[in-house]
Amino acid sequence: MMVQHLKRRPLSRYLKDFKHSQTHCAHCRKLLDRITLVRDGKIVNKIEISRLDMLLDENGWQVEQKSWAALCRFCGDLHCKTQSDFFDIIGFKQFLFEQTEMSPGTVRG
Repeated sequence: MMVQHLKRRPLSRYLKDFKHSQTHCAHCRKLLDRITLVRDGKIVNKIEISRLDMLLDENGWQVEQKSWAALCRFCGDLHCKTQSDFFDIIGFKQFLFEQTEMSPGTVRG
């Protein structure tokens, strides 16, 4: 009897494929142009991703994938970065995004 070995790949490779497969922001559902990858609410940059060399098979990736989300850069900034206690920057950014004609790409915090 032959035992079938599942192909194992680095987590960084799965994430690259995941990143390219995402079309809409997981938070606001906006069509993605540029993407922010987030793991359990923390932004993970491309340098950190390149260092994720843990080998996973497809089953391991299915479990790990639940911890990852693809956000637009606006939602990544809004929900994953440390905010000031002196001013409600999240509320203000949300107001600019929803109530004005301002482009999300021009709203920075």
